[in-house]
Amino acid sequence: MLDVGEPFISREGSFAGFIGSSTDITDRKNHEAQLRLSQLELTQHNLEMQLINELNSYLQVCRSLQETHPIITHYARRIFPDCTGAFYLYDENHTTVEAVAEWGGQACFASGPISADDCWALRQGKIHAVDGLEDEIVCKHMTSDSIPGYVCAPAIAQGDMIGVLAVTLGQGDAAAATGLEHRSVESRARLISMAADNLAMALVSLKLREALRDRSVRDPLTRLFNRRYLEETLERELASCQRTDQSLSVIMLDIDHFKQFNDAHGHDVGDFVLVKIAEIVRSKLKTADVPCRFGGEELALVMPGAAGEIAMARADAVRRAIEHHDFVHNGKKLAEVTVSMGVAAYPMHGATATALLKAADTALYEAKEAGRNRVLLALGPDEGGGNR
Repeated sequence: MLDVGEPFISREGSFAGFIGSSTDITDRKNHEAQLRLSQLELTQHNLEMQLINELNSYLQVCRSLQETHPIITHYARRIFPDCTGAFYLYDENHTTVEAVAEWGGQACFASGPISADDCWALRQGKIHAVDGLEDEIVCKHMTSDSIPGYVCAPAIAQGDMIGVLAVTLGQGDAAAATGLEHRSVESRARLISMAADNLAMALVSLKLREALRDRSVRDPLTRLFNRRYLEETLERELASCQRTDQSLSVIMLDIDHFKQFNDAHGHDVGDFVLVKIAEIVRSKLKTADVPCRFGGEELALVMPGAAGEIAMARADAVRRAIEHHDFVHNGKKLAEVTVSMGVAAYPMHGATATALLKAADTALYEAKEAGRNRVLLALGPDEGGGNR
């Protein structure tokens, strides 16, 4: 009620009462409250859009999917404060879905791999909202029965469903502080769906960039890195070694008598041998090592942080693994396959990429001259400058 009045003074000049009116202003107050709430929602919406845009800007410059996971977690905590959530992505085979980002204090969603059938949003390809867990259709990956509700929004872009974003509807101190503790389920669902759509578009774009980049730096036959990537990596790693005073080794590997092998069995068998040797090489290297196809039957391996002696040991492990491997093509066991290798180390055998590759190639040539199926270390400057 709005009361408006003023005192009434008698002719004698004394207070005699009030003259005024009372008006029901319930509608006006409700309108003002609704206007304030709309302003709060607009302010909150602008903040959420700003955070989603910031998230997108980071995702656009990520170089791998793994890089995106902590970024998604960081911004999810800010976009959905006082909520628990998880972002699931399909695996490469599109068979299982795994949580790659999780946030919130209460464990509400399964953190391990789940089946697509465990989530109604993934089954239907559309939002699944649960406003309270009583008598509702609840997803199997929901692990808590003490929350007011949740929303699962599929992440779909360019017709490809890559995962699902699951967020609880619980509102806590953060919502109360903004005055939006009574925000509707529909409003929350729209925000969650919008976030899922943005994640999907950014990650699908990243997958495409990864695929294009992989094609540009990988040898299509062996799936090892190509010569262009070798040159770029070696220059970058050498610069890092010069700054940090670390070691680096380069190994050149060549398949013994490969031309005769190709001529005797055909190029398809030769390709098979190359692929198998590439697999053996990858299995024997450290994560930081960079295996490349240098050209033809020749491979080059870059080993950051490895001194010459360590590289020799790893190279010999590769050589022995190839020597004792049974190469079976179309059910037929092939003749023994062996390799020769030359090793050069920074800074002993050279300070540039060209010098190291030349030193390793010279050592490889001498390994072949010495009888093949062996590993030789390049000579140092005091031993003849890399020439035997």
